Amino acid sequence: MYIRHFSILLTVFAFLLSYQAFAQPSDTAAIRKMIARFKTDQRGPYKDIRWYCKDGTTREARDPCPDELGNQRARYKEEVVALAEKEHIFLGQILATTPEEDFWDAANAQSRLKQYQLEQYLRNSDNGWINQKAQYYRGAIQDEDESQWGIDFYQWLLKDSDNLRSHYFLIRQSAKDIPHSIDENNTQRVRALSADIAEAFPSFQQLRIKIHNSPDAGDSEKVWDFQDKNKASINEGMARKFDDLVCGLEKMFKPFQLRDFDMYIRKLPSDGESAKALTYFVNRYSTMDCPPDQCRLISQTAIILRRDITTTLKSSARLALIDVSNHMENLFIQEFTRWKPEYLVDLLQQVDCLSEAATAFGFLELWEWDQINSELPDRVAGDSITMQDLSNYSESARKVAEWATGMVRATYMPVIDLYRDFEPLASGFYDDRVRSSVLLFLGQSASRLGDEFALKAGLSNDVLGINRQSSIHGLNPGFTVGELVVVTGSPDNVEIAPDKIYVFQNPPSNLKPVAGIATVTEGNLVSHIQLLARNLGIPNAVVSQDNMNDMKAFNGKEVFYAVSYKGTVIMKLASKMDEKERKLFEQKKRSEEKISVPIARLELHNPHVLNLDTINSTHSGKVCGPKAANLGQLKKMFPDNVVDGLVVPFALFQQHMKQQIPGTETNYWAMMIGIFDHADCLRCNGTPEPEIEKYTLSKLDTLRELIKKMPLLPGFKTELQEQFQSVFGKPLGKVPVFVRSDTNMEDLKDFTGAGLNLTVFNVVDPEKIFQGIRD
Repeated sequence: MYIRHFSILLTVFAFLLSYQAFAQPSDTAAIRKMIARFKTDQRGPYKDIRWYCKDGTTREARDPCPDELGNQRARYKEEVVALAEKEHIFLGQILATTPEEDFWDAANAQSRLKQYQLEQYLRNSDNGWINQKAQYYRGAIQDEDESQWGIDFYQWLLKDSDNLRSHYFLIRQSAKDIPHSIDENNTQRVRALSADIAEAFPSFQQLRIKIHNSPDAGDSEKVWDFQDKNKASINEGMARKFDDLVCGLEKMFKPFQLRDFDMYIRKLPSDGESAKALTYFVNRYSTMDCPPDQCRLISQTAIILRRDITTTLKSSARLALIDVSNHMENLFIQEFTRWKPEYLVDLLQQVDCLSEAATAFGFLELWEWDQINSELPDRVAGDSITMQDLSNYSESARKVAEWATGMVRATYMPVIDLYRDFEPLASGFYDDRVRSSVLLFLGQSASRLGDEFALKAGLSNDVLGINRQSSIHGLNPGFTVGELVVVTGSPDNVEIAPDKIYVFQNPPSNLKPVAGIATVTEGNLVSHIQLLARNLGIPNAVVSQDNMNDMKAFNGKEVFYAVSYKGTVIMKLASKMDEKERKLFEQKKRSEEKISVPIARLELHNPHVLNLDTINSTHSGKVCGPKAANLGQLKKMFPDNVVDGLVVPFALFQQHMKQQIPGTETNYWAMMIGIFDHADCLRCNGTPEPEIEKYTLSKLDTLRELIKKMPLLPGFKTELQEQFQSVFGKPLGKVPVFVRSDTNMEDLKDFTGAGLNLTVFNVVDPEKIFQGIRD
């Protein structure tokens, strides 16, 4: 029997934010119903249309601002506003009149901007998503206002080169979704022509609203179709208007051409590195017709532009470089599809070029590329390569692919997790960002290179006979037999069994011990799921999305699963195990050694909230857990680089646990002790362990629910409020904080807290902070 004690660490908002997800919405069912309702509402998430004037006034839709100094847009429904205020979830965002600082949302890891990008994806993949009926709500969104706002936003954002150093990938990706390019004369003419046609042909009105609100490349075809269907009633003058409208739309959405780089070059300092590199690129590229050379020229030029973007440049020049980079990636993909490697040296050059391109386009940090590039042999040339060089290239290719996809995951997964419980389609956003980029080809080439190395080295995986096995890589050695479960939906809705082998896209946040694990996204050797696997001897590996899709055919089958120390993976049907493999399970026994908790070390005489400044590593396992103690030690060593914090010591938790449970004659502490005492009695009476475990978990679940409703001692709440004001400089409720759990067992040998601790993210409301402490 052991007892877990916790300390709570309250830190200022930025700490660990980029590595964690936000807390889930409090009522996902209500949000799901709201979204379903918006999809059938003619106005979607919007209430009505208003003019927002430069003088700060708001006018009715039919009462424009004086001197046309204002923006017309929709107002959000009250429930949309309430959702944003309560849950920080923004639906149907209209950019015009949104303050730049609010949209950048730096205090929340740019969540609002990322939600805007995610919604654009949902609209494209689900026929407008919450705007299915409201896509043509006239006046709700003005395209030219959105574009002008986008220009102003980037002018503001890109003044600070630190933003580019810290968030280059996100800013570059955002430029794909935020409108910021406007040809006012052409756009105005398109709008005027569509209005003229709609006045003459009322049936054109819906298409006119579509063109005004959200034009796209398919609109010119729609206009042609309308003209063809109504040609009998279209006179010569009106026919010219149709032709001019089509020409204007095609101009708005014409494919990017090499000569279009000239307009970006004009925005750059003529004597700067970027202008010189881009001018050389345009002149050189136009004379080439060799995909490998063209791809190499693109990647080399693009990485020069990325390095130069943080030098002394105007915002307009920096925005030009971001747009050029996005166009270059499209050009790279176009040319790469023509690059057909015939020999191993061609494949090596492909991987090298793709890795450089991934860096240039923001998927790797520059220092990551510099490090991995320095570890590679010189640029591949000639007809021979050593096995060591081939091994280095294969391993480096795998690293680059993992790091690059990790950039996408770290940037967007918190927002995807925030949305996917009430909108499952959000899960596809991550895959869409990866597969629509150079990473698709990087993964393919790295996989092919891995196959070549495995073939020549005599090493190979043997996983159910599926294709593309070189992308499978073992992370933790071990072997097991169990039912294979390929989890395709939300992992948090799956009931985990300890005797099954699971394949996850994203592992659940509270994964319990299982027989075996394979994941698509968790290739990090120090992630929680891998630490859990390592400490419990669970075989685990990382697989590709294609591997996971192929493994679905074996879902529900009994399989043998083994991972070697060198990372080779074997998975076969249990019915095909050989005699040696069967004998492994005759000898395998799970260790029954128990972990002893050093309760004698606990110091429970001081039940008061502590300033992190007063904590150091000597307090670990005595006053608080190692996370708080070690962070306090770091704060002493690096006071300017470690955030402020408060610590709730073990003594305060014990004090709360010894309160009487409302409506009972016992306290929380006694109830906990009683659960384990009864489990020991059952064990002595010969009750099977599965039944004991079921009983214990059920009773602990009851205790957990009681603790979640536990009344907090009045003196504790008062003291926390006073300490909060003293340490953070503002009252409780005015500073967003993290609430982080910790355990005195983390110092023990062979123990892992992976998946057992909790972080409550970015909370401001005092009641949510108090509830976070209970949780």
